Amino acid sequence: MPMARVTAASSRAARPPVWRRAMLSQTMPSKGSFCAMLGSPRRLPSSSSSRGDETRMSQAMSSSAVSSRARVRILTADAPPPAAVLHRTESIGFEVSHGYGLTETARLVVCCAWKGEWNKLPASERARLKARQGVRTPGMAEVDIIDGETGHSVPCDGSTMGEIMLRGGCVMLGYLDNDKATKAAIRDNGWFYTGDVGVMHPDGYME
Repeated sequence: MPMARVTAASSRAARPPVWRRAMLSQTMPSKGSFCAMLGSPRRLPSSSSSRGDETRMSQAMSSSAVSSRARVRILTADAPPPAAVLHRTESIGFEVSHGYGLTETARLVVCCAWKGEWNKLPASERARLKARQGVRTPGMAEVDIIDGETGHSVPCDGSTMGEIMLRGGCVMLGYLDNDKATKAAIRDNGWFYTGDVGVMHPDGYME
């Protein structure tokens, strides 16, 4: 079973059932974060007891007193969860968003900034929007997607693919004791060539 680390007033390790009970009893701190394997939303328990937990959790999270101070927000940089998984997590009070980052950028640098008007869209459309990695984190990186043959930015049409490039203070100085790999990855005035393929949508969101 995946472990989860709680970061709040004090840090401690706990398995998922522990923090699930904390949420149900409304004893979870109003501020804090859980670091866990985010492949787990794809494998939400299906046993009757777990479904009972989900029902109670949904009721607890939907109460105005709790929702204002203890909403659970999941940020994943894994493959986008399927629409059915997103619908199920939303039904128990979780808010899922998607992002993108690499070891070479030290942290998340692109995040799917959610717009309030999207909440009114059908579940399938919300899932499509949440599958996008989004826009750059302010002050952290410049983002571009280029055509490998022309070296120019791809059109923002959501379909023309190119290589994702990042630049900014988030990018590493280089690979340890490997100048050749460093020169291959970091070129053109500090642009880091990720090797990942993406598209740019008309609204400026990367996927």
